[in-house]
Amino acid sequence: MTNYNSSEAAKLNTYSNKLVTEEYSSIKLAEAILKTREPRIRTFDGDVKNYPAFKASFNKLERENTYSEDELLEILLTHVTDEVEKALQGILPRSGKYKN
Repeated sequence: MTNYNSSEAAKLNTYSNKLVTEEYSSIKLAEAILKTREPRIRTFDGDVKNYPAFKASFNKLERENTYSEDELLEILLTHVTDEVEKALQGILPRSGKYKN
């Protein structure tokens, strides 16, 4: 086991914190880049036959954990037809971005 004096320990601690901060910054940068891209999700037109593919692509976005709930709701609403959005208005949860 290596024994470090207090000066060396402080330097190691500072270096370790810097690495963690840089890694966190890299993760945030990657998330920001992903959010600038148009999400790959099918548009749902209300046809029941097309729902499984739409749901699978939306669930994939949820699992990626890149988007907040409000962002997912916005994505959902921009990937359905007007008729489908109208039908969803009565059942979607309230959100800061979603208004009747």
